[in-house]
Amino acid sequence: MHPMGPLQLGDRLAELLSTRYGLANPILVGRDVRGMSSANCVIADGDASYFLKVYNPKRFRERILEIHAAEEYFFHHGVPAIVPLKCLDGESVFEFEDRFYSLFPFVHGRVLDRLPNERGAASMGDMLARIHLASRTDDSLEVVRQMRGWDRERFLDDANALLLRLTHVVHPPVHPLALVMLRKKIALAETTALRFEDMGFRNDSILHGDYHYGNVFFDRDDHVTHVFDFERVRRGARAAEVAEGIFLNCFGMNLEGDDPITDSHIRLAERFIAGYTQAYPMMHSEIAQGLWWYFYAQMVHDVWPLNEHYLAGDRRADRILAKRYDRLTYFAHHLDEVVAKLCHV
Repeated sequence: MHPMGPLQLGDRLAELLSTRYGLANPILVGRDVRGMSSANCVIADGDASYFLKVYNPKRFRERILEIHAAEEYFFHHGVPAIVPLKCLDGESVFEFEDRFYSLFPFVHGRVLDRLPNERGAASMGDMLARIHLASRTDDSLEVVRQMRGWDRERFLDDANALLLRLTHVVHPPVHPLALVMLRKKIALAETTALRFEDMGFRNDSILHGDYHYGNVFFDRDDHVTHVFDFERVRRGARAAEVAEGIFLNCFGMNLEGDDPITDSHIRLAERFIAGYTQAYPMMHSEIAQGLWWYFYAQMVHDVWPLNEHYLAGDRRADRILAKRYDRLTYFAHHLDEVVAKLCHV
């Protein structure tokens, strides 16, 4: 028996796994508790283990097949991406109770729930470069989704509407940081003249879309061995994904708490950049542009995760509100300084 012990899978889903994949006796042995909206789980069938991916309800079949095509593309171009298993009919996705599912091989490896160390950050930078290099001269992979910047007026409309809604919430009480964070975002958006169109980005690379330490496996020496979860794969500017990787993997945007930025965060970012640029050179000015893009596109002109809580009723991201507010406040005052340290510009 699996060390976690069997859980309830459900007869209908177990039957589907048997008929579609030929599994003899599939049982649920664990749930994936990582991420903000994960419903994934681990399946055992005798001595074999599998990872059952449950896709976001917003994903449609064509998009999932595009995601699978990207995973297979990178796997065949030297990136250790984890690819879905094929059903007996050759399909890589099936539908059950209005959700789409795919079965993946179960990979044994370390997945971090904290920031990597410096060696891990360098390896993550190197692996991201390998992803971007794989599609540099090959246009055969078709990805419809495109990287976007920000729409200042639309954001202000959405943010002010949400702010008005929050001021009338009585029960349950609004999270203490929700109003102050939203007001800070609105103030920053109102005072910036920078437009995405002025940054000169070209969507000429295939991006992983959600490249953070929770979506890779590490070995005991802190080297990345596998990459997974290409659910947000898109075409975009590689400098933007390098910057996103720095904020997520070096500055801890999605961790709990409100610990301050220190020299250790800067060193992680330096190692991440070094790992990337040694494999795929990039001008420091490009990295600087990417860092500015992340701040304005992802930190200022974005109401997530407040919209998830107060518009969609999903409170799972509440735990990172303190960190998001702390980082928004810090980089609103110190981004120039951080960019100068990391990019020498």
